[in-house]
Amino acid sequence: MKSVASFAACLGCLLGLLGCATPYQRANLLGGYTDVALAPDTFRVSFAGNAYTSSRRAYEYALLRAAEVVAMNGFRYFCIVKAKEDSYVSTTVTPGYSQTTGYISNTSGGQAQVNVETMHIPPQVVTSSKPEVTLVVKAFQNKPDDHDVFDAPFLIQSLRAYYGLRP
Repeated sequence: MKSVASFAACLGCLLGLLGCATPYQRANLLGGYTDVALAPDTFRVSFAGNAYTSSRRAYEYALLRAAEVVAMNGFRYFCIVKAKEDSYVSTTVTPGYSQTTGYISNTSGGQAQVNVETMHIPPQVVTSSKPEVTLVVKAFQNKPDDHDVFDAPFLIQSLRAYYGLRP
């Protein structure tokens, strides 16, 4: 009996995790961020979310990762050179079914009464959308005059506080 209870508890935890937006994490099967240096001062950062992740959150997580990568590489400022936002849409159709229940009851005089009820459940169409954001950013040590730029340390602090992420 303990093993059944343990299994049920583990299954409940897993289902609870699957019902949440993709956390801010390195990419795995459930989504997350990736990054790569394209040049010493240019980086590509992506964030892929699940069906519970809003496109805004995916964009801001990609922006947060870009700020972190820029700061880890000794830069303070960056601008977005290219941004691409995609949504991967999937549609699933669950089959419909019918369920019939009934009972027989005796009435006076030896007669039988049959009551039957049929419930029809139509097919259901379930559509989900998974956002993915890719940013190519160029980093600067000093604030350039000719570019609108993000301040990486400020953005890291701001977005981490907004989403309740630990430093």
